[in-house]
Amino acid sequence: MCHCLRCSGFDGGSTDKQRNSPPGGGNHRLLLLDSPKHREQLVVKSLTTVVPNVDEPHARNCFATSKELGMAIVTCCLKEHAEFYMQQLYRCGVRVAIEPDNSTA
Repeated sequence: MCHCLRCSGFDGGSTDKQRNSPPGGGNHRLLLLDSPKHREQLVVKSLTTVVPNVDEPHARNCFATSKELGMAIVTCCLKEHAEFYMQQLYRCGVRVAIEPDNSTA
């Protein structure tokens, strides 16, 4: 059995496993931002179409929360996915943002 640094998993570089973050950029929050241009029907249709596992009740709740608090968390996902959803929702006319999810589960 070899005990060199390379075989023991340490090659001097930083890997996702060493940082304890998932591959693909780590978890990020997709935030629905309040906008006077948003209409409930548009937001609900866009969220349920673009973001997997977002059903109509959750989308309606996100819309109401964003109106009340200025933003709502739609989902947490990998950074690449969040960026893709943000682009797609922007094309639908829905304002969203992403931020790193630093909460511990």
